[in-house]
Amino acid sequence: MPTSTFFNLPPEKRAKLLRAAVGEFSQKPYGEVPLSRIIAGAGIPRGSFYQYFSDKTDLFVYVLSHYGGRLKQLVLRCLEDCGGDLLALPAALFDAMTAAFAGAGEEIRAVMAIVRHNAGFDAGRLCQPPGLAEALLAAARTDTLALEDDEDRRCLAEMLLTATGQAVAAAACGQDPALCRERLERKVALLRRGVAKQEDITPCCK
Repeated sequence: MPTSTFFNLPPEKRAKLLRAAVGEFSQKPYGEVPLSRIIAGAGIPRGSFYQYFSDKTDLFVYVLSHYGGRLKQLVLRCLEDCGGDLLALPAALFDAMTAAFAGAGEEIRAVMAIVRHNAGFDAGRLCQPPGLAEALLAAARTDTLALEDDEDRRCLAEMLLTATGQAVAAAACGQDPALCRERLERKVALLRRGVAKQEDITPCCK
């Protein structure tokens, strides 16, 4: 993660470096992005870069964490608006994220391009930033769920976030947002009612 020297920079200089990194990482996979182009785009000496980050990977992780942190705030705000109901969260979050994407425009499209170019690297930091599942469980109501095990609730939260992320990404990539939302609601409905015949249900992980 960035050094204290980076965080002590004026906000406009930090923002310029972030924009340069996002611009380059959105064009091609991480491994094909020359650090020299990011440094040139940020308008800083190469030596200064290493006062802020240990290497290109450190910068890449920071970019994902930066936007992941913003996502975490949005998720928790949506959960609060839903009265703590985890199963109501996906639709509300989808609406909030698609609205945010429409307002942010090019910035969000660039971030989504980073995720597409780097599937399997560290892009999961953006979709499910560290601590998000724990924060969700702490803020969510438990009396509306037929789950008593914390690990089961964690798995549910992760499934809901993954399904929402897939729907938002599909909408951001040009698919019909109404159809993406409908499919997301169908997935949540399946989780809500369950799909196994009652006589076929056996406890898992016991």
